[in-house]
Amino acid sequence: MQVLCMTFIDYIYYIKEFEPLIGLLTLIFLGVYVYKTWHIATSTRESVNEMRAQRQQQSTPFVVVFFDFNYSKNFIEIVIKNMGLGLAEMVRVKFNPQLESSLIKNMNEAIWLTDGIGTLPPGSEFRTIFDSTIGRFEKDLALTYTANISYRDNYNDLNLSQTIVLDLSPYKNVIYSKENNIGDLCKIGDTLKGELTNISKSIDNLGKK
Repeated sequence: MQVLCMTFIDYIYYIKEFEPLIGLLTLIFLGVYVYKTWHIATSTRESVNEMRAQRQQQSTPFVVVFFDFNYSKNFIEIVIKNMGLGLAEMVRVKFNPQLESSLIKNMNEAIWLTDGIGTLPPGSEFRTIFDSTIGRFEKDLALTYTANISYRDNYNDLNLSQTIVLDLSPYKNVIYSKENNIGDLCKIGDTLKGELTNISKSIDNLGKK
């Protein structure tokens, strides 16, 4: 019994001798544990934020405005298009300087400019004639415009806006080839038919002589 008691007492003293080391090891373990926990929490938070941002991006509208050339009809058109994946509402576009057209008077009084466009679903566009490809460059009219676009994303509760510079100057004095459509081909066919008819009549007249 005495031997057992001495052994236990020796063990207690032995533990006390290593107590500072045990405390240090415990502190290191707690530090590693806290760091790992913080790292996991940070990674989880970043993953959640990335998922939220990706979900928001997949449901956010993105509205742009640009000039489009309709060469077959010699028109320059203004196009406002929602290239995003969400519904754009209360779309407003302001141009600096104000739009001027050789073809359309009082263009800035158009409803789409004064009152805006109510909604633009994903992939849809608003298109209207702006000017003539011929008359535009014959007059001293602005060739560069700054368009400020603002719109509402109700799904994500966001008010969005961006600025786009539209420049017509690269198209000045440019020679382009006209694209033929079905109507043009029909006209060519009618012309050829008429010529063939005339040739046939000429041959018949020669035969009669």
